[in-house]
Amino acid sequence: MIDSATAASGTPLPQAAAGPARRTLSLIQRLWLLLVMIVVLATGAALATNLLGARAYLEQQLEAQGTETANALALMITQAEADQAAAETLINASFDLGHFSRIVWRDNQGRVLVQRENRDIAQSVPAWFRQLLPIRPRSGEASLTRGWQQAGVLQVTSDAGYAYLSLWQSAWQTLFALFGVVAVAGLLGSLDIRRIRRQLDSVVGQARALGERRFVRLPVPAIPELARVTASMNQMVERLQAFLVQQAEELSALKRDQDRDPATGLVNRTLLERAHHAQAQADAQGSAGQLLLVRVTDLAALNGRLGAPAVDRLLGRLADDLATLARPLKGALAVRLRGADFALYGPALDTAAADALAAQLLEQLSAYPQMGLTDQADVAHVGATSFSPQDRLADMLARADLALSEAAAGHRQRARHEQHAVAASQQDWRTLIDAACTGDRLALQYYPVCQADGQTLWLEGMLYLPADGKTPRVNALQLVSQALQLRITDRIDLAAVRLAAVKARQTRTAVNLTAASLAAPGFAEALAQAVSDVPAGRLNLEVNELMLGEHWEAFCALCRHMKPLQHGVAVEISGNDLGLVARLGEVGLDYLVLEPLLTRDIHRDSGRQAVVRGLLQMANLLGVRLIAKGISDTEDAKALAALGIWGMTGSAIGTAQP
Repeated sequence: MIDSATAASGTPLPQAAAGPARRTLSLIQRLWLLLVMIVVLATGAALATNLLGARAYLEQQLEAQGTETANALALMITQAEADQAAAETLINASFDLGHFSRIVWRDNQGRVLVQRENRDIAQSVPAWFRQLLPIRPRSGEASLTRGWQQAGVLQVTSDAGYAYLSLWQSAWQTLFALFGVVAVAGLLGSLDIRRIRRQLDSVVGQARALGERRFVRLPVPAIPELARVTASMNQMVERLQAFLVQQAEELSALKRDQDRDPATGLVNRTLLERAHHAQAQADAQGSAGQLLLVRVTDLAALNGRLGAPAVDRLLGRLADDLATLARPLKGALAVRLRGADFALYGPALDTAAADALAAQLLEQLSAYPQMGLTDQADVAHVGATSFSPQDRLADMLARADLALSEAAAGHRQRARHEQHAVAASQQDWRTLIDAACTGDRLALQYYPVCQADGQTLWLEGMLYLPADGKTPRVNALQLVSQALQLRITDRIDLAAVRLAAVKARQTRTAVNLTAASLAAPGFAEALAQAVSDVPAGRLNLEVNELMLGEHWEAFCALCRHMKPLQHGVAVEISGNDLGLVARLGEVGLDYLVLEPLLTRDIHRDSGRQAVVRGLLQMANLLGVRLIAKGISDTEDAKALAALGIWGMTGSAIGTAQP
């Protein structure tokens, strides 16, 4: 079993070196840490500066108060002739009325004559705060005299209790204000960091997308450092996309030269033969299809009357109308056979659908004279025939030509020459499909997908409706084609996924999906539920390129959903829209599937080999592998292996399994 990582690179991923994991901080964590450190340091510095300044101011005020009180009290004591009793009375009165911690009168020998001291401390202020910011105002001093003699020194020390209380309240007010500033700074910082984080996540997401083989472009962010990184990655993605587009255009031109009519752009008879043979090899017992043959009436005379440019415009318009009719039909081809002959090959068409297409085409043809494309009312005739996969193309064209000749001879718009009557073509398809889905009658037939050395990669499940007593076996091509017309492909696709999910619990399995189903209401949820219990990496979903561009967003959503589940997503390409391959770099596929139209008879077709080589080069740039399906010739298998195709499936590779 090969996982998606190995499939993408071809070599096993290196294992991480053993050893203890080293914890490292992300850039966002570092920014947050830096922001917190700056805010904490700024807040601490602002608070410390404020408190130290307030303490210095309070100490100055207390010193001034002590000095003024000492001078006033010294004057009064001096006027009382420095009488000790009078001085004590004055000191007691001042001490009781003022806020002082200590008043002392010392004589000339330093002896204490009068002293009052207050040892009470304001209890409302914590001791740790007083120890952290001690307030020690210097005492105010004044000299005392008795007449002309020195009577001592009076010292007055102001009480710091109220200063502590004021400083404590100022600290809280400052802290609250700083907390407000911190909150605003944190909010602004978080907004800016969130913006930076979004831009970083975008850059990381782009890098991760490149690792997942998805090439996406991002708007260039405003941050210069990130802008340079994003611009460089965008330039790389743009160069790669431009190269892929150039490669796709060159391959498309090469393929057109090989398989297309140069005048109209439709596929030629060679490709029609190859497509019919591939269909026969894919399902030899499949239901009948329809071939419409269209012949422009009297083309040589028209060319003589109108001239070559006018006839080219007529044929070009007819080719466009045929291509438009064939585009939504699975497996259908609009073909330029030769000169005036065109064909619409519908391997999944039934009689009613072919009648409707012929009527629509004839209605369009009837408008050509009014559009100035021709001067005759009888523009063209249409003949049709049913066919089975075993029919030779020459026999089919002969029957259709007979029907067309009958239409031209009888001047009728259309005639039919029936060769094969198939019961399924007469069914009410909606009833049949509804009954098959409701009754769980659908089944998958599995084909091994193998590498060149024979190793089985996984099993490819092909949907079919088993035969019963009323209806024959109906293959996937007819089921999907009819469901596309009825817009109910989501029902059969969901049934196929559920069947494949059961098989995937045992071994890795692949199953096909239709692009139209992806956008159906409720399909994404039902699909997620169906694969929810499948082991990781066991299921591959292969989406056909038909109508994929119309449902691109739904397809991208499918890829995003399957990526975490490690289930593979692939696209089946037939070469009709090689430009789509270049666009697939946006979603990160696991592999590409080449349909038989690109690989049939490749061992003797150098031009087809060149196309596959070009696709291999594009696939290598996208980091994906190529799978070739429907390989029925061992020589083709050898040629594809030599070219470097990773895996193949088909009758030449392995037998079908129930």
